[in-house]
Amino acid sequence: MKNLFILVLLSVISVADIHIVTSDHRLISVSKEQIAALYLGKIDTIQGVKVLPIDNSNAQSYQEFYRKVVNKSPEQLHAYWAKQLFSSNRRPPQKLSDGEIEKRLQTNIPIISYSSTDLSGNILLTTR
Repeated sequence: MKNLFILVLLSVISVADIHIVTSDHRLISVSKEQIAALYLGKIDTIQGVKVLPIDNSNAQSYQEFYRKVVNKSPEQLHAYWAKQLFSSNRRPPQKLSDGEIEKRLQTNIPIISYSSTDLSGNILLTTR
């Protein structure tokens, strides 16, 4: 019975919506492909706006985001960034908590971040 409860709980957790938000109101909408390229360090501008991607330090949000948007597991992501750090000057996005992301969204610095909870800012995309 306990194992069944854990299985049900895990299935509920894994279907959490991920909200991708920005502090820059010039960005109206983005594609999953643009967000993936931004978070992999392949681009740094969207719609002509230079933005800083911020990762969420919440493990559930982090794993769901990369699974749903970037299509990479934690192991694949680790290998990707290990290669990038060795062969180029690209670095992974900084990880911040929901509270720290919320504070950054209130600044004038154009950022994009994500969470499974509601954050202030302009919602660009919601994944299910």
